[in-house]
Amino acid sequence: MKPLPSEKKPLRGRNPAFSLLLLIVPVFFSPAAGLEAQTPETQEEQRPAGAHRGRINALVHDGNSRIISAGEDGFIGVWDIGEGSAEARFQISEHPLLSLAARPGRSEVAAIESDRMGLYRVSVWDYVEKRNLFSLRFGDPLLFVNYSASGSFIIVSRSARSVLAFIQSETGEILQSPEDLAVTVSLAATGISERTMVTYSPAGTLSYWALGTGSEIRRFSVPANLSSPVLFGNNSFLAALEENKLVILDAVSGNEIFRESGINHLALFPSENEGREFLGLSANGAATELLLYRITNAARLEIAVRKIIPGNMAVNAAIGGISFYTAILGASDGRLYFLPINGNPIPASVSALTAVQEGAVSNGILAFIAAGGLSGFIPCDFSEFSAGFPIKLAGETPFTRVTSEPAVSRQAGDAGRFLYWEDSGSRGIPVLKTVSADYSGGRAYPEYREQSQTPLRHLSIRPPASSVSILGSLALFMDPAGSVQVISLDSQTAEFSYTSAGSLDAAFLDEQNIILARSAADGNSPFLKINIVTGETVPLQYPASAGVKVSRASDGGLYGTVITGSGMDSRTVVLLLDTSNSPRSPGVIEYPGENLDFSLAEEKGIIASDLGGDGAILYNGQESARFERAEGLPRRILSGGAFFVIIDSEGNIAWHDGKTGRLAALLRIYPDAWVLERKDSPPLRGPVLVK
Repeated sequence: MKPLPSEKKPLRGRNPAFSLLLLIVPVFFSPAAGLEAQTPETQEEQRPAGAHRGRINALVHDGNSRIISAGEDGFIGVWDIGEGSAEARFQISEHPLLSLAARPGRSEVAAIESDRMGLYRVSVWDYVEKRNLFSLRFGDPLLFVNYSASGSFIIVSRSARSVLAFIQSETGEILQSPEDLAVTVSLAATGISERTMVTYSPAGTLSYWALGTGSEIRRFSVPANLSSPVLFGNNSFLAALEENKLVILDAVSGNEIFRESGINHLALFPSENEGREFLGLSANGAATELLLYRITNAARLEIAVRKIIPGNMAVNAAIGGISFYTAILGASDGRLYFLPINGNPIPASVSALTAVQEGAVSNGILAFIAAGGLSGFIPCDFSEFSAGFPIKLAGETPFTRVTSEPAVSRQAGDAGRFLYWEDSGSRGIPVLKTVSADYSGGRAYPEYREQSQTPLRHLSIRPPASSVSILGSLALFMDPAGSVQVISLDSQTAEFSYTSAGSLDAAFLDEQNIILARSAADGNSPFLKINIVTGETVPLQYPASAGVKVSRASDGGLYGTVITGSGMDSRTVVLLLDTSNSPRSPGVIEYPGENLDFSLAEEKGIIASDLGGDGAILYNGQESARFERAEGLPRRILSGGAFFVIIDSEGNIAWHDGKTGRLAALLRIYPDAWVLERKDSPPLRGPVLVK
């Protein structure tokens, strides 16, 4: 079995398309600066499908008709300027995207991902094909990412001793960068020939470098600690802020040519118009203004356009002069806004989406829970969808999770069994629902009927639960304190109770035994086998600091996840747990670092997992294959027979071939309708009905 790679390998193949570079530095504001954060969508089911969850940190222009955005939610957004609408979006990271650059002449972007706690990674993507080209992890904070003028290499600003990293754009290979550059830089850009580079250091230097030799060829002493630097006028001028006051330097000589002290600036941004222009964002009392600056032919600085931004719209990124002096703003509510020279900000058009968050499969039925307390049932096999099939949603469910038995009979007429529970509050007693699919009456699609609802009122463990499993007529519950209870679903009586402090997960081994995953501190074993009939306990040893997950496969196999090592040497390992000789349990998947929030499913010996957080991978015992990407990263992976079903972070439901990972179908649910996109077939549509 090949281990899960720590980083993605470079892939080959590109689609040439676009042609411009812009670097936008993320800017954050406080109420003291005169801006109030716009309230995000309060109903998640009405969140615009094209919008980000949270603020937009960076914007770039593709040189034609698209704006690419990078968000705090780890998503890349693609916006059509001509249509004024969201075109596509997809998640490239589970962490925020702090900086973004577009490769000239290609549909490629480079982004900095970071958890702001030590993880910094540069990821390069083809945003048309939604394909990762390569990713590189760095051990120190990264300040910004940029492309060279012709796009042949990527420039990354680091805080480490090697201040700049050059990355070959095609392969991801680290190239030689100027060794004499030993101070942090906040701006770096090459000339069109890519033979020279200009850098600005907050230490107070503006330098030119010969990239062929890596030597500094010119250095100017300039004001130190300038922020938000912007090159403009064909790299002839440098605009920056000194304590919120505007300073403009002649980038050729380093001389200061303008200093404006009357305006309280918040940030500067590039302009797309040809000529000597740039954008400034300022706080003027309680108002916020966007200004278009221009250096005239008479060498005078003038404000060509001055626009007041509504006080309830916090701007985090901007780009200007796309056409007829229309600025495009990225806001903290995740939306893009067009600000024309005459008029008010116009939000880019987006679509509302009913975001699915959780699901389970039982006997050909997929039960799901969507944001806003909505829940429903659909066929587990996307081929059973037909045009006009109504998806019926029930509102105000108090549950956040739904669980089914891993072993599925899939016999015609069998009802599905789903256990609904709560993992983030104490709003509801767990409920067992039995659901049937009725095809009578000549319908081309099933009518889902709830045959029974049984509250588990005798459960002594109250919500929230941390782990729930079903096997046959038994249900297993564990709470965050490590208390475990087994309930008979037939008699609603408690069959077994146990408490083990430090327990993190629990699952059935069989109808007489359960397995706990737990901390291995104080001499504990990472797993504990318990006979629920006799109460006998058997420690299952393995050299690990903790057992963090345990799950029963559909064929009865048991997968356990452990953390080995510590610090930088820690690893997350998924084991095929051998309960008769646990120290010899074979590792199935391995990830460098700790990763506890992942999903795993198994079907006929093939495992699907998103361990590592950058997409799902198939493992068949000999080799691995990466799932074809949809918009979002996996949120839950379910076994659906010939297909693995993924609920992604965008709220879609995707079906992937169980042997190749190929995306076969994608379901989007909107407030009034659903759309099922299928490979090599026209999409299907039908109504959505809310009870």
